[in-house]
Amino acid sequence: MDHGRKEPVKNKSPRTVTLTLRHYLDVKIKDHRKALTWILLSSHMLAIERLRWRELGRPRLERHCRKCRFCRIAVESPEHAMLGCNSSALLVHTREDMMARVIRDEPDLALVYGQLDDVDFLKKLVQSRKAIATVAKWAHAVLKIF
Repeated sequence: MDHGRKEPVKNKSPRTVTLTLRHYLDVKIKDHRKALTWILLSSHMLAIERLRWRELGRPRLERHCRKCRFCRIAVESPEHAMLGCNSSALLVHTREDMMARVIRDEPDLALVYGQLDDVDFLKKLVQSRKAIATVAKWAHAVLKIF
């Protein structure tokens, strides 16, 4: 998720920065910061990561077989969990609530919502300094659901 991501720079357009303290590490609530960091570093318990490991005699599954536990159609990835899955009422409610908050924090995101694919939109969400605390709270809520 972090590969090729552009870092927001104050009063300038986003650019690729190899080594810097990422702005999402400034999220005040520890559990929210940890959840977002887990998603960005692929250290979460979603199927896309968890099922690639061999565990307790269970073989590693190919990426396309790591289906969402709710819809059982798409691969259970961070972008699917946060933006794509509509098979859990709690997940949909959380998404609607958090998107409203994100757009209140960063109105420009409303212009690209639905225009970008889920991966690129999630990158835009993480790139937003204004909305990062809300995005981290959203990541935490989604990982609790999954």
